[in-house]
Amino acid sequence: MAPCARSWARYFSRTWSSTPAESVIRDGRHAGGRAYGYRAIAGKPGELEIDQAEAEIVRRIFCEFVEGKTPREIAAGLNADGIKPPRGKNWTRRRSTAMPHAAMEC
Repeated sequence: MAPCARSWARYFSRTWSSTPAESVIRDGRHAGGRAYGYRAIAGKPGELEIDQAEAEIVRRIFCEFVEGKTPREIAAGLNADGIKPPRGKNWTRRRSTAMPHAAMEC
């Protein structure tokens, strides 16, 4: 590696490798964004607790997914039961299976 590139790499790793979000994650806290099934704990930045009502919906989605229902069937059932999605007006096939797919990637 050229001396200039080596210097830049050293500078970059020192400057950007420890972002505030990484520090929060290292501490075992949530770095932000909506985590469906959880809610923020007031006065404890980055800490979450289970939202029991949403957690029941998450369990339902996982169970239906494991039972072999299609994403479209899962979304249709949630909409038919009047269950509100995290964002928007209706559940979609993509939104209803994002949780099981994300869990499989862990």
